[in-house]
Amino acid sequence: ISNYNKLTAAHNMDLSDKLCILFDDPPQATRRVAEELKSLQTEPTVMLRPLYERGRKEDTYTRFFLFSNLINPLELDDNDRRWYVFNYVEHLISPEETAAHVRDFSAWLDGGGLDVIHHYLMNYDLSEFDPKTPPESVAKWAMIEASKPDWQSVIDVYISETKVFR
Repeated sequence: ISNYNKLTAAHNMDLSDKLCILFDDPPQATRRVAEELKSLQTEPTVMLRPLYERGRKEDTYTRFFLFSNLINPLELDDNDRRWYVFNYVEHLISPEETAAHVRDFSAWLDGGGLDVIHHYLMNYDLSEFDPKTPPESVAKWAMIEASKPDWQSVIDVYISETKVFR
């Protein structure tokens, strides 16, 4: 999906029977859109309204993946617990070297690598796993900081450096 609004459209069925939804380089999301995605990501059911049919609730297990070249594709607040943010990928050497690595990795996947990954995941201990609480990451906190308006960042620094507030 290339547009967040597609998920909240009147007759959207993209959340029906989907395990994953990939946002591929969508436009930067506002705080309002981030809030809408929060509820879609957290609620155990969604309301679906197929065209020319009666609306219905459906259980959902859908998780969102967002791939973007932006440092801050989605505005997150300090309390957001729904997203895991990976480090921004930079080329180790050059774009050409990265492209060669992707080609090699793709060939590895096609040559049995998917079976290796499947075996690993099927044998991974998930007894401590909580799908509603992804681990924190430095990249997520950088994204949260980038989501703050300038005035809020100035106030945060002032409060953290002023003895009265510590």
